[in-house]
Amino acid sequence: MKTQATQPKQPQTARPPISKQRLWVFRLLALALPFLLLAGLECVPRVAGYGYPTALFLRELIGGQDYYVPNDRFGFRFIPPAIARTPFALRLPVKKPVNSYRIFLFGESAAPGDPDPTFGVGLYLRTLLHERSPGRDFDVVCVAMTAINSHAILPIARECERRDGA
Repeated sequence: MKTQATQPKQPQTARPPISKQRLWVFRLLALALPFLLLAGLECVPRVAGYGYPTALFLRELIGGQDYYVPNDRFGFRFIPPAIARTPFALRLPVKKPVNSYRIFLFGESAAPGDPDPTFGVGLYLRTLLHERSPGRDFDVVCVAMTAINSHAILPIARECERRDGA
């Protein structure tokens, strides 16, 4: 029988304790990592061009002048695309003319006069304002949409706030 030579055990060296600064850096990285991953998951599709804008107004150059036009996909945020309604067609100059008033009209189907826009509240309001103040320019912008509720009207109002109302 052969005897196996036993190898001498190597003495284990104790690791030096981790410094407090390094421990805090590790903790902060551990807390930040999920947020960084989520930010990356959000940014990569945007940079790659995936998706569509969700704002109510899109900026377009028409005839050499900047205008805001309605986003046909705005309703997709609230209603499935198969049944979503689109905002009514309009063209709003980015720069509001001097000495003019821009009034945004919110609401649902009755405000734009659905199904016949010639009976919309905006047309009546514009006519009344021109009759009362003939020397002033009033731009009544109907941003109402059919089949929406207050959950959709709130983002519309917030966006209109940045578009030089009144």
